Amino acid sequence: MMVFNFGPLSKNELIIRYDVDGANEFLLKISNISKDASRSMVVDCFEYSGREFVGAQIELKREDEERLEINGARLTLAMSDEACEYAEFLLKKFIDEGAENTIRRCFL
Repeated sequence: MMVFNFGPLSKNELIIRYDVDGANEFLLKISNISKDASRSMVVDCFEYSGREFVGAQIELKREDEERLEINGARLTLAMSDEACEYAEFLLKKFIDEGAENTIRRCFL
Protein backbone atom coordinates (compact mmCIF):
# COMPACT_ATOMS: atom_id res chain seq x y z
CA MET A 1 0.00 0.00 0.00
CA MET A 2 1.14 3.52 -0.78
CA VAL A 3 -0.33 6.82 0.34
CA PHE A 4 0.76 10.32 -0.57
CA ASN A 5 -0.20 13.69 0.79
CA PHE A 6 1.04 17.25 0.90
CA GLY A 7 1.94 18.91 4.18
CA PRO A 8 1.57 19.23 7.10
CA LEU A 9 4.44 21.73 7.35
CA SER A 10 4.05 23.18 3.85
CA LYS A 11 1.83 22.79 0.80
CA ASN A 12 5.07 22.08 -1.08
CA GLU A 13 6.02 19.12 1.14
CA LEU A 14 5.28 15.79 -0.55
CA ILE A 15 5.11 12.79 1.76
CA ILE A 16 4.89 9.25 0.40
CA ARG A 17 4.11 6.51 2.91
CA TYR A 18 4.29 2.82 2.09
CA ASP A 19 4.48 -0.64 3.58
CA VAL A 20 6.86 -3.34 2.32
CA ASP A 21 4.57 -4.34 -0.56
CA GLY A 22 4.20 -0.72 -1.64
CA ALA A 23 7.96 -0.19 -1.38
CA ASN A 24 8.63 -3.24 -3.57
CA GLU A 25 6.15 -2.05 -6.20
CA PHE A 26 7.53 1.50 -6.13
CA LEU A 27 11.10 0.15 -6.43
CA LEU A 28 10.17 -1.99 -9.42
CA LYS A 29 8.58 0.96 -11.24
CA ILE A 30 11.49 3.32 -10.50
CA SER A 31 13.97 0.66 -11.63
CA ASN A 32 12.04 0.24 -14.88
CA ILE A 33 12.10 3.95 -15.73
CA SER A 34 15.79 4.10 -14.80
CA LYS A 35 16.55 1.42 -17.38
CA ASP A 36 14.30 2.81 -20.11
CA ALA A 37 14.00 6.59 -20.01
CA SER A 38 11.33 6.59 -22.73
CA ARG A 39 8.86 4.81 -20.46
CA SER A 40 6.53 6.14 -17.84
CA MET A 41 5.16 3.89 -15.13
CA VAL A 42 2.00 4.22 -13.04
CA VAL A 43 1.57 3.06 -9.46
CA ASP A 44 -1.90 2.76 -7.93
CA CYS A 45 -2.08 4.31 -4.49
CA PHE A 46 -4.18 6.54 -2.25
CA GLU A 47 -4.13 10.27 -1.66
CA TYR A 48 -4.84 11.47 1.87
CA SER A 49 -6.45 14.89 1.98
CA GLY A 50 -6.49 15.27 5.74
CA ARG A 51 -10.05 14.02 5.94
CA GLU A 52 -10.22 10.93 3.75
CA PHE A 53 -8.30 8.49 1.56
CA VAL A 54 -9.07 8.66 -2.16
CA GLY A 55 -7.91 6.26 -4.87
CA ALA A 56 -5.08 7.86 -6.83
CA GLN A 57 -2.08 7.15 -9.04
CA ILE A 58 1.56 8.17 -9.10
CA GLU A 59 3.01 8.42 -12.59
CA LEU A 60 6.81 8.15 -12.74
CA LYS A 61 8.74 9.64 -15.66
CA ARG A 62 12.46 9.82 -16.36
CA GLU A 63 13.46 13.37 -17.35
CA ASP A 64 16.55 15.54 -17.10
CA GLU A 65 15.12 17.65 -14.28
CA GLU A 66 12.87 16.90 -11.34
CA ARG A 67 9.29 18.07 -11.71
CA LEU A 68 6.11 17.44 -9.81
CA GLU A 69 2.56 17.91 -11.10
CA ILE A 70 -0.79 17.08 -9.62
CA ASN A 71 -3.83 16.76 -11.84
CA GLY A 72 -6.90 15.49 -10.07
CA ALA A 73 -6.04 12.17 -8.44
CA ARG A 74 -2.82 11.71 -10.45
CA LEU A 75 0.57 12.81 -9.13
CA THR A 76 3.29 12.95 -11.79
CA LEU A 77 6.90 12.72 -10.63
CA ALA A 78 9.50 13.51 -13.27
CA MET A 79 12.81 12.24 -11.94
CA SER A 80 16.41 12.73 -13.06
CA ASP A 81 18.93 9.89 -13.06
CA GLU A 82 20.22 11.08 -9.69
CA ALA A 83 16.73 11.26 -8.18
CA CYS A 84 15.93 7.73 -9.44
CA GLU A 85 19.21 6.45 -8.01
CA TYR A 86 18.52 8.05 -4.63
CA ALA A 87 14.92 6.77 -4.53
CA GLU A 88 16.14 3.25 -5.35
CA PHE A 89 18.72 3.49 -2.57
CA LEU A 90 16.12 4.59 0.00
CA LEU A 91 13.61 1.95 -1.03
CA LYS A 92 16.20 -0.86 -0.98
CA LYS A 93 17.38 0.28 2.44
CA PHE A 94 13.80 0.28 3.73
CA ILE A 95 13.14 -3.21 2.33
CA ASP A 96 16.50 -4.65 3.47
CA GLU A 97 16.17 -3.34 7.01
CA GLY A 98 12.72 -4.85 7.28
CA ALA A 99 9.71 -2.72 7.83
CA GLU A 100 8.21 -4.99 10.49
CA ASN A 101 4.81 -4.24 8.95
CA THR A 102 5.01 -0.57 9.88
CA ILE A 103 4.38 2.26 7.52
CA ARG A 104 7.26 4.72 7.27
CA ARG A 105 7.71 7.81 5.21
CA CYS A 106 10.20 8.63 2.51
CA PHE A 107 10.85 12.17 1.33
CA LEU A 108 11.68 12.26 -2.37
